[in-house]
Amino acid sequence: MDKPQDNKYFVHKVNKGSLNVNFFRQKEEKSRNTKRLATVITLQLGLRISEIITIETGCLDEIGGETMIDCSTGKLHSERIEVLKPANELVIEAINKL
Repeated sequence: MDKPQDNKYFVHKVNKGSLNVNFFRQKEEKSRNTKRLATVITLQLGLRISEIITIETGCLDEIGGETMIDCSTGKLHSERIEVLKPANELVIEAINKL
């Protein structure tokens, strides 16, 4: 016995080029890239994740011919303290991509 095909119950395959699929892939890729960049910064500067999330736009400063990153830490104190750390090429590139 043939089932009647009612369009409201018919499931269409999602085209891989569809906008929704691409949107979620882009969000997933951006999330992966952010994690990779945070890992680079962590390994190069010895910062904790809680310190990395405090990094703001414009955090790179040129002081005495050396590029420094301005971040804050609360490691040994109850209040946040601004810290300048030297930023190498990997850190500069990671910051600029964020």
